[in-house]
Amino acid sequence: MFKKALLVTSLVSVSLSAMADGSGWINDYAGVALGSATSPNPGVGNNANANVGETGSEYRVFAGHEFTQNFGIETQYNHYHGFGGNMADGSAHSFDLLGTGTYYFDRANTIGLVGKAGFNYSTVGSYGLTNGGFGWVYGAGLRYNVSRQFDIRADYQRDQLGYANNYFSNAENTYTIGAAYHF
Repeated sequence: MFKKALLVTSLVSVSLSAMADGSGWINDYAGVALGSATSPNPGVGNNANANVGETGSEYRVFAGHEFTQNFGIETQYNHYHGFGGNMADGSAHSFDLLGTGTYYFDRANTIGLVGKAGFNYSTVGSYGLTNGGFGWVYGAGLRYNVSRQFDIRADYQRDQLGYANNYFSNAENTYTIGAAYHF
């Protein structure tokens, strides 16, 4: 799954690079983020024994293109912590497509507030069963442009995992710190 997501993210990044405006401003970026994720309702079915509110690690690989310094598009692959309970044991993944908006606090466009919203395709597997579907994503965070080619960021993101039933984890709340290289 990770190899497929990395391939898709690379292809999107190359495609977006072709749309660069040639202004000298660096439009494309790729990066990683690490943090924690909380599943408000992990578990299988209406299992009261599942560990509701379980928290674990999360990592994210992302790539994006900024059409202007304030608006862009971003793709992400998210790998969430495993979850467990008396009746459930599994993991969740999602591939997100987001629109982004950045409001910079200074004229040099160094420190900015970032908002993002979009949709995902997510899969959750437990005891050999896998379920997948489309859901929505939103989030906000801060970005600090250390240099023209490097930024660090901290954010909150909510991935509503897209399932028509309550058989698997239905959402992930993530808090991450990451870095991106602009090329």
